[in-house]
Amino acid sequence: MTDLRIHAVSDSPLDVLRASLNLRIGMNSDADWTTVVCVVRRLAAIHAPCPRRQLIVQASSALAGALSDGGTTALHEAIDDLIAGGDLTEQEGLLVDTEEAPVLIFLTAPRFARTLGRLYLRGVAADDAPCLPRVVSTDMVCSGSLRYLESVDVEASADLLAKLGLSEEDLDRSTRDDHALQGEALIAHYRALLGMSDRLERAEGFRWLAAGGGTPYHRRWEDAPAAHGLQIGRVPQFYGADAWVVADHDARPARFLRLPLRELRDDRGCDAAWRLQLAIDRHQGSPDQYQVRLDESVAHLRVGFPLPQRERARLLHLGGTRPSTSLPYDFRLQRDVLMAARQVLDALGFSTLTDV
Repeated sequence: MTDLRIHAVSDSPLDVLRASLNLRIGMNSDADWTTVVCVVRRLAAIHAPCPRRQLIVQASSALAGALSDGGTTALHEAIDDLIAGGDLTEQEGLLVDTEEAPVLIFLTAPRFARTLGRLYLRGVAADDAPCLPRVVSTDMVCSGSLRYLESVDVEASADLLAKLGLSEEDLDRSTRDDHALQGEALIAHYRALLGMSDRLERAEGFRWLAAGGGTPYHRRWEDAPAAHGLQIGRVPQFYGADAWVVADHDARPARFLRLPLRELRDDRGCDAAWRLQLAIDRHQGSPDQYQVRLDESVAHLRVGFPLPQRERARLLHLGGTRPSTSLPYDFRLQRDVLMAARQVLDALGFSTLTDV
């Protein structure tokens, strides 16, 4: 039997949206976060392919008054969770009379993946067209960015979805630990490549990520570059998302690389940037930190830095859920998978604060 969250009747913006979308939300999921993600998914189905900033603007308008402080961070995390969950992808679009193709949000084709007792629905049809008959879709449960069907006979249910035209994929394919370099080896690799890269002639419009793992992520962005060392930066593009770069300020003259580097298997520039920054912070002696709060059978991970796509997907498929729209980097998991979650964060370079 599927455990569903029961909601009190209210007229709050998110409750109204939740009712209009007719969502069935899992018991361990935060109803507000799940509603926000479902709204973003639906808007992506209407507007994609589109730049990330366009989707943020549309979602901000649709959720006006529902999120604190405009909710920009929460909306970025919702998009990243949908990418990690397999519904969306963010990649370069077609090259059309420009030197560089824009980075856009695209839909992925509807498909499914199976686990013990569950079938996960992944992908989005254009204009949010139904990809399952109503007799099946009414049983679908939403939990954050994930959607699934509970089944006592997964084999029979998988055969049904295949007959309905959905292809099956390996759920573990996108969550395997296949990033070969981490930590100091990753830093050394970038330094070697930066020695042969382009000069950083001008940096107008750049924003730079300052060092210091103890500072909240959104407060680390500055207009002025560092005096020395490797540094992550962003530069606006005429169309599409801002480009991610890494610069070596120790070089004379300073040099930079655009991210991601394809040979390092990072799918997006932000994934490469976050992975490298976590390594830099640890190397400099100020690693980014997470804290674990234990509550009966649940572990709450308090995280202050965004996760790359592969590691984010691992936590989601360990059963991780977001506890609140006001804590967009945090995860809540069952205690029996806490050790696996710690291994994911520790491998990235996080250190743990004292558990509470």
